[in-house]
This record gives sequence, C-alpha cells and structure tokens, in this order.
Amino acid sequence: MKVNIFVVSVCLLACSLLVSSFIISNAITNSYGGKKGKEEVYSDHALMTKNDLEVYLGLTDEEVSRLLPKAEDDVTASEIPYLLIGDTYYFPAKAIDKWLQETEARHF
Repeated sequence: MKVNIFVVSVCLLACSLLVSSFIISNAITNSYGGKKGKEEVYSDHALMTKNDLEVYLGLTDEEVSRLLPKAEDDVTASEIPYLLIGDTYYFPAKAIDKWLQETEARHF
C-alpha cells in the first residue's frame, strides 16, 4: 500500500513539474524572444487610431497631434498619411511605414 502511494505521488510530482515547466517556458518566450515587431503587431490591423499611432511611433499625444491633419480654407494639409472615415482619422500602417522611410531618407 505504501509503495502504491509512493508511485502515485511521484507520478503527480512529475506531471506537475511538466506542466509548470511548460507554463514557465511560454511566459519566457512571450516576454523576451516571442515579442512581435511593431510591423507584425499592426499587420493584422491595416488601420490604426490616433492612440495606436502614438504607440506605433513611440510618440506622446502632443507630438502626434502636431502631425495630424489641419484644415485651412477647405484644404486639409497633413504631414502624415491618413484616412477620414466619418469624423475619425485613421492611419494605414503600410502607408505610415512608407512615410517613415521617405521621411528618414530626406532627413538623414
């Protein structure tokens, strides 16, 4: 009887070690090596909101606000590519990437 209890307890311990090592390895992979780049994160979402754009570019709300479209005399000027849907501005991720490359090429 004591042998059976010992065998069962060893099997339970082994199973718990396997499960915990799987959980820990997934956590490590997701927090270090498994992070996607910003291009991959937003590739599922072709359009970004202003808040998404702030995170994507790593800018503050004030810095992004300077880039947003400004209307003057029925003409809207913008430094950054955008779409206006209703009253909300959206920013296409691929167009933002292209704009970043072009801007970087001009300034550096």
